[in-house]
Amino acid sequence: MINIVIKTGEKLPGIKNAFITFEEYNQQLIDKVRKLQDRRYNADTKTWEISLYDLEYFIAAAKEYTIKLTLQNELGDYIQIPKNYEFKTSPYEYQRVGVEYGLNHNNFILADEQGLGKSKQIVDLACVRKLNKEIKQCLIICCVNSIKYNWQKEVEIHSNESAFVLGTRFRKNGKRYNGSVQDRIDDLKTHNEFFLITNMETLRNEEFVKELNKKSKSIQMIALDESHFCRNPQATQSKGLLKLKDFKYKIAMSGTPIVNNPLDAYTSLKWLGLEKAPYSTFKNYYCEYGGFGNHQVTSYRNLSHLRDSLSSNMLRRLKSTVLDLPEKVEKTEYIEMSDNQWKIYEEMRDEVLENIDLIASSPNPLSMLLRLRQATGDTSILSSTIKESAKLDRLEEIVEELSQSDRKCLVFSNWTQMTSRIKERLRKYNPAYITGEIDNVTRQSEVEKFQTNNSCKVCIGSVGAMGTGLTLTAADTVIFVDLPWHRAAYDQCSDRVHRIGQKNNVTIIKMICVDTIDERIDSIIIRKGATADLLVDGKVTKLSRNDILQLIA
Repeated sequence: MINIVIKTGEKLPGIKNAFITFEEYNQQLIDKVRKLQDRRYNADTKTWEISLYDLEYFIAAAKEYTIKLTLQNELGDYIQIPKNYEFKTSPYEYQRVGVEYGLNHNNFILADEQGLGKSKQIVDLACVRKLNKEIKQCLIICCVNSIKYNWQKEVEIHSNESAFVLGTRFRKNGKRYNGSVQDRIDDLKTHNEFFLITNMETLRNEEFVKELNKKSKSIQMIALDESHFCRNPQATQSKGLLKLKDFKYKIAMSGTPIVNNPLDAYTSLKWLGLEKAPYSTFKNYYCEYGGFGNHQVTSYRNLSHLRDSLSSNMLRRLKSTVLDLPEKVEKTEYIEMSDNQWKIYEEMRDEVLENIDLIASSPNPLSMLLRLRQATGDTSILSSTIKESAKLDRLEEIVEELSQSDRKCLVFSNWTQMTSRIKERLRKYNPAYITGEIDNVTRQSEVEKFQTNNSCKVCIGSVGAMGTGLTLTAADTVIFVDLPWHRAAYDQCSDRVHRIGQKNNVTIIKMICVDTIDERIDSIIIRKGATADLLVDGKVTKLSRNDILQLIA
């Protein structure tokens, strides 16, 4: 018999934790508990205390044993998710815990590892607070500008609430674009959607900050996404953030452990009210100095103190301990192209429309859409004057975040013209490189380099060359800069890391430029698993005029 009591935490942070006692000594299960990141043993009572979000992992490990589960009434005023709240998408248990944690903390840091669904937890938390009549609106501030529309999609997926990206405007042809800061100010005054979304740079504008503060009785909850990008408290946008003081509920979100670099975290901590000292005092307390004039930060100190001070206001779960996730977790990064990149894309689209009959009669019509697809990747492939890539800008940020967590990734593209540019962009991560131009001997050495060399953080390759026959389990993340033409290739590429020898959950990231052919390929091919029944053994047998229009409309 195993006794599990859920009650108020004693030695671990958390409003409620699980306390485990064994009627008979069981070395196997005790070893399972010892592998958990957060656990404490009370020798007097012979009881293990674990975090509640690890409980499902333990129960799964002990499924062959009799378990008695008890919930003590000592939890007092602990706020739970109302019984009449209906999740639009079913949460995992750790996500339920995350929502309840938020209901019991007005200001906190949601530091779950990347891929565990922080956005879903924030969406549900805001919706529950609305149900409880605690807030009328919720503002999402994105420290990465390109994920604004990703948030709009997440709200649509996980709730029935409305969402609006401040500054959204439409041209006469129906094409969406970002308006001016004044447009965002006007939207802030007039838009009543439950979720309002903006980017961090908007806070550089004093008038916007003033108008936002006026809305604190309506917008009573703010979530700051990718908060670790608020590195410089002296930056104008950080100063604007710190002026947002009168909002009742504030959450900073970061998949990067905050306590690894206290200087980068200062702005978020100060905004949340978890740090009272001025920046100079904070810096002196946590930094060791050396170098010329003893002014260079050489290392950090007192990090255990920072961890202790944050323990009751930070919730962090790791993929390695949250085992109720699917074996694969898919994530879509919606990317917004610049005006110059849109210019190239529109030129390529016009070219397709001018030659649509020729394309439809071609023996390989998809190949004739190549230039349009490459326009969403990197314009330097198509233009000698415009050299921009919103995807590669975002890719650098993702790989940096993974590298900071000592994690590796695979990066796929259909074309070597793209992989060569990706290799140049990511050269500081000592990338392995596998394309059709690499001979078999070199290819295997690149595999070994990636699998065994810790300084090699990324393996870049083409779908055709790296998508089959290789084991690359040193990575736990697969990034598609552009999607394959058929679902089978997509699954094969993903399976380079999702195979025997993989110890971590796998995250698949699809990079999609908004309102482009990327979205149609994702919808028709990847999600539905076919190209409108046009693919036979990976080859297109026929493509009609309407099929082409469906892809590029």
